[in-house]
Amino acid sequence: MGALLTRLYGIDQNTPYGFKFSGITLWLLAADAGVQRVIDDFNPNCPRWLAHSTLQYGMRLDESDARRRFARLKNAVEGSGPITLRLTGPPDLYGPYGDVPPYQMRGIGVMFRGGQAYDDLREHLAASGFSGSGFPHTSLVYDWIGSPRVTSEVADAIRAEVPQLSHGAEVVFDGVALVDMRGRSVGEWEVLDRVSLAREPGCDEPIAATA
Repeated sequence: MGALLTRLYGIDQNTPYGFKFSGITLWLLAADAGVQRVIDDFNPNCPRWLAHSTLQYGMRLDESDARRRFARLKNAVEGSGPITLRLTGPPDLYGPYGDVPPYQMRGIGVMFRGGQAYDDLREHLAASGFSGSGFPHTSLVYDWIGSPRVTSEVADAIRAEVPQLSHGAEVVFDGVALVDMRGRSVGEWEVLDRVSLAREPGCDEPIAATA
């Protein structure tokens, strides 16, 4: 359905992605199939990537240092429980035209309200030598500034295909990943390490008394 909508709305299928990202990055991984479907359907000519909310972008760390810090984070948060964030609105352009000049990007995405679990994660990030974004968001489609692939018509098509991504909707995140984005274009990124936030089955159940 998404591929059909991209053709109906005239999305450019041929111009390659031009922006090269930088640094090592932290992602909060989404467990929501609807968010992943938008990414898969509306980015027709690049490798697919995991749906995520960026926690920290462009860290100027060497890989060994980043891995050491991530190992500390993993010990602190593994199995601590998924994080649920609520949308502040439906998918839309970032600003009037979708342009984000600091990163030379044009994007469509969703914004979230934080919560206690997200704040707790940010504290663990700080204790591990990282930091966490104060404005959680998930990018769904993005490219270079001025790209015909990122328009209000594309945002309309996304809202039509996935109406459940609306104001107040909940999106669950169940992992954190350390990602190498150095000199790489969209979808070429490499996951260096990851940790699951999901609790082990039965860990929330009361322990039965024994005789």
